[in-house]
Amino acid sequence: GGDHFIKWLKETFSPQKQDRECPGLNELKRYRVLEEIIEVFSKETGKTVEEVKVKKHPLRAVLMDLLYRIGGLTGAEIGKIFNVDYSTVSQTRKRLALRIEKDPGLRKMVERIETILSI
Repeated sequence: GGDHFIKWLKETFSPQKQDRECPGLNELKRYRVLEEIIEVFSKETGKTVEEVKVKKHPLRAVLMDLLYRIGGLTGAEIGKIFNVDYSTVSQTRKRLALRIEKDPGLRKMVERIETILSI
């Protein structure tokens, strides 16, 4: 479902309890965050998820890292999206951290995306 459906679900079925007492709500939030991250990523880079699924695409590492750090997805969940093993996700994220140290343009792009997502 889209934004309207998710909003309707939250308004209709959201109890007044804390989220930890309603694990199903956490899943809804993660789904929403995933959509948001992909949307912002696509706008900033001009690339779709399908385009960055290409093996060793530099922006693939950025999206994997955002999904992990901001989206709260596990390595295994991200691996399913990209059709790779969870260990590949981990190694890709480690290599990205090194690359960001050396590439100020890449670092600025990641910071822009993080800023947009934090609003």
